[in-house]
Amino acid sequence: MKPTEIESFLAIVQFGNLTKAAHSLFISQSTLSQRLKALEDELEITLLKRKKGQDFITLTPAGDKFYKIAKKFERLAIEAKEIKTEQEEDTLIVGAVDSIHNFVLPSIYNQIKKKYPKTKLVLKTHQSDELYTLIEKQEIDIGFSLQERVLNRFSVKRMFEEKMVLVKKRGIEDINIIHNSDLDPEYELYVNWGMNFRSWHEKWWGIEGTRGIQVDTASLMMLFLKNPRNWAIVPISMAKQFEKEYDVSIYPLYDEAPNRICYAVFPKDSEKLPIIENCILNRGMET
Repeated sequence: MKPTEIESFLAIVQFGNLTKAAHSLFISQSTLSQRLKALEDELEITLLKRKKGQDFITLTPAGDKFYKIAKKFERLAIEAKEIKTEQEEDTLIVGAVDSIHNFVLPSIYNQIKKKYPKTKLVLKTHQSDELYTLIEKQEIDIGFSLQERVLNRFSVKRMFEEKMVLVKKRGIEDINIIHNSDLDPEYELYVNWGMNFRSWHEKWWGIEGTRGIQVDTASLMMLFLKNPRNWAIVPISMAKQFEKEYDVSIYPLYDEAPNRICYAVFPKDSEKLPIIENCILNRGMET
């Protein structure tokens, strides 16, 4: 017994006419008749009858009993679809790079849970270019990328811009300004912060300038910043948190790296727009 067969049976009962029923389902009359026959053959009963010379179709006694069962089936099918819809509405999947998740978005997440306590938050960490692929595949509801792209069916909104600073293990001496040329690339903890950052980085340390350790998470960076020789260029949001929790200081740099820009990417017709607008787009972000 297929849902399409029950749907066809109910349409025939509703319209009392094969032609009108087929038209309402956007199928041919022959397809409708085939579905009805398949249903009757499986049940081994005759559900409908039509007198010769008349277009109007009526229920047989068995058909009348089955009609009540078919209506229950229809209601159950609707309820099953509602479960899927509710599940989709109650889950917000957010994709972002590691530093955005850890140092910018926590207050946003708290706000979402406060205003929408029944909403399940799913957080996924990916690189900037991967986030656009995931949003196009509808595997995330909103992404926070360090890259800007133009997509037809998606909104790309510039969310914030933040300063990039130099961090090192805290020293006892006062330092006014550290010149870029005084930083040894052998001890750099390198993170690829985007195209503008790479261009600035190459200006000072060359194309092969990444000779230290390349990391992609804050936890890895903190592990290596324990070495007083190591250094890193990081967003100010990350640097401030490092200063609070670890033996790390922010140092002034002669030629500062270009600011980091974060973009929010989401479908223009997303069902999650109320949450996205109320808790993210209209609220803004502090760094």
